[in-house]
Amino acid sequence: MHQVQLTYEKLFDLLLRLEFQDVSKATPSRRVFRHDATDTLLAFAAYPPGTHVREADLIATQQQLDYRGLLGESEFDRQVEVATEASA
Repeated sequence: MHQVQLTYEKLFDLLLRLEFQDVSKATPSRRVFRHDATDTLLAFAAYPPGTHVREADLIATQQQLDYRGLLGESEFDRQVEVATEASA
């Protein structure tokens, strides 16, 4: 599976803006984000800074955000595009 141009740092920033909490301290080998209001938990492998998001992670995140009513598919795509352009 190929990588997209979005880094994990930018994806995590998006999650924080959506009021997720970074609860990774309890799991140092993972990055874990919790959204209490929707009982959503998203976990990612711990990657070095600057690593681009795997396509599978991007799709799974988008689907969960849409399913939980936090961010629709088109708005997610727009947010990713904006974050990707800001990194370029």
